[in-house]
Amino acid sequence: MREGNPGQFLMLWIPGVDEIPLSILSAGNGQVQFTVKAVGDATRHLQALKTGDLVGVRGPFGNSFTETRGRVLFVGGGTGTAPCCSWQSA
Repeated sequence: MREGNPGQFLMLWIPGVDEIPLSILSAGNGQVQFTVKAVGDATRHLQALKTGDLVGVRGPFGNSFTETRGRVLFVGGGTGTAPCCSWQSA
């Protein structure tokens, strides 16, 4: 996966279960972090995975954002708030 930024998302494929979009919390150095809450079949399976289990990743998709001046208001819901938490003002 190439570098991702807050505001973008990836598609995570859980073999035999589903493919779901996840907001990127942070990415770099060959790793990606995202926030997951077990609310459905796919996220429950995802949280049950063990080290070495296979998943597929596509992305990142979408647009990132940066704001370096003025006041900023972030609005997000659920785990879609991850990019808001990882954004830092300059």
